[in-house]
Amino acid sequence: LVALGAPVVARADTITYRSGTARPLDMEVTIQGLDPANNELKYVSRQSGTAGHKPLEQIVTIKAQNEKTLSDAEEAFAASKWDDAARLYSRALESDRDWVRSRAVVRLVEAANRSGQFGPAAKAYVELIKVNPATAATIKPTVPTDKPDAVKPAMDDVDRALGGQL
Repeated sequence: LVALGAPVVARADTITYRSGTARPLDMEVTIQGLDPANNELKYVSRQSGTAGHKPLEQIVTIKAQNEKTLSDAEEAFAASKWDDAARLYSRALESDRDWVRSRAVVRLVEAANRSGQFGPAAKAYVELIKVNPATAATIKPTVPTDKPDAVKPAMDDVDRALGGQL
């Protein structure tokens, strides 16, 4: 029995990263996960088969083949479409992959801050404190000066998320 047609090739994830002052570079990888302790993305290069890691601050975007919502959120973030990015990262938090949720929660705080959405930023921040306190110390929700009334509902959400521990 002979099968005809093109060979089946597994699709790779693509990360776009900064290296020095050069323009960002793309690399096809299989993402292994995030290392919150070292703030790094762990992967296996599709070209060499070698395991590697990159600091998260160097990762511009992640295009994950089986995580369309995250990939779309990353595109919106890179394009400074903060409302779209916040909405999509919020949806990406529902992924069953830890590394996707870890990436999404950090980016959600940033995107929600930039779009003036204190409530989603505060909710994401509570989750970030739980999974990565070191990163949480570096980014915090920003209370919009033109919407001081946004604090009360957000604090109620934070209180619920922490199980009344405030």
